Amino acid sequence: MFKNTAGKIIVYAIDSTTGLPKTGDAANITAHYSQDGVAGGAITDTNPTEIDATNLKGQYVFDNTGAEANCDLFTLSPVSATASITLDPAIIYTVKPDATMTTQMTEGYAADGVAPTPTQALFRIMQNICEFSISGVTLTTKKIDKSTQAEAYELNDPTKPTQRTRSS
Repeated sequence: MFKNTAGKIIVYAIDSTTGLPKTGDAANITAHYSQDGVAGGAITDTNPTEIDATNLKGQYVFDNTGAEANCDLFTLSPVSATASITLDPAIIYTVKPDATMTTQMTEGYAADGVAPTPTQALFRIMQNICEFSISGVTLTTKKIDKSTQAEAYELNDPTKPTQRTRSS
C-alpha cells in the first residue's frame, strides 16, 4: 500500500460454525483503522464491496483514503454484525511512492568480498552486461560513463575462458 495514497484493502470473512467463506455479508461488515499503532476511527468506506460471491467467496474490499494511509503502519480491523462471522485484521506497512523505482539511483559498487546492497547489485549486473572490456586475462567492467573502471575480474584463459574471479 502506498503511503498517503488512496487504495483498496481486501478482507476475508469466514463463518466460524461451518469453516466456509461467508458471502452476502457486506452490509454487516464495518471496520476501524489504526495509524502507526495509535487508535484511529471508523474507516471512511462504511461497508466493503463483495468482490464475487461465486468465484471469490468471502472476499470483500474496502476503499481507503490517502489520509487514512498517511502512516508507516496501517491496521484495518473489520468486524461483522452477523453472528459467527470472523475477519482477521489487515496489517500493512506502507511505502512511499518513490520506492517503486521512479527515483534515479546513485551508482555504486560493493568492495570485493563484501555483500552488495540491492542498488549495488543492480549496477554490477547492468554494467557486467553492458560495459566491459577484455585484455589478456583481465575483464574490466566500466561504470556508466563507459571509461572509469567499476570492477576487474581475472579470467582463467585468455582465449577460451570458462571462469572468472573478481580481482578488484
